[in-house]
Parts: sequence; structure tokens; C-alpha cells
Amino acid sequence: MSTNHLNTVFVALVISRLLYALPTWGMFVSAGQRGKIDAFLRLPTNMGFCKEIVTFNDLLTNSAETVFSKVQASNHCLHSLLPEKRSLYSQK
Repeated sequence: MSTNHLNTVFVALVISRLLYALPTWGMFVSAGQRGKIDAFLRLPTNMGFCKEIVTFNDLLTNSAETVFSKVQASNHCLHSLLPEKRSLYSQK
């Protein structure tokens, strides 16, 4: 299989499983567990299955940003739970 196809399979099978509800459970992962996950994610890169090195912190940060940007949309079911927007220069 070509490198592009191997990367696609890796992302579809491994990364998608890690990303499932990651903003919910990712904050409860200990430093030791993060190290083990990072070591696991380095293996496919070393073996040529993945094009770039992926770290657990990168996945966690990107998934949290994605969720928050989706919640900010006015048609999202959780949008009403956000506080009102205030301007950058507003006084309390």
C-alpha cells in the first residue's frame, strides 16, 4: 500500500477512535498515560504508516477548539448556555 493510503487507514482507524469524545475524557488522562499514548502514536510514524507525528496534547487541543467553535454557532443546542457576548472594551 502507498504511504498516502496507509496514512488514511491510520487516521480512520486509530486517530478517529482517540478523538471520539476526547474533550470529555481527555482531561482525566494522567501524565503517565499521556506518555504511553504518545509512545503509541510515535510507532506508526517510525514505521511509515503515518505522515506526521501526532501527540495527545495536539489532539486534545484541536478537539476542544473544534467543539467550542461549534457551540458558538447560534443554531447549536448548547449555544443558549453560553454567557452573552461582551465587547473587548466593556466595563464591569
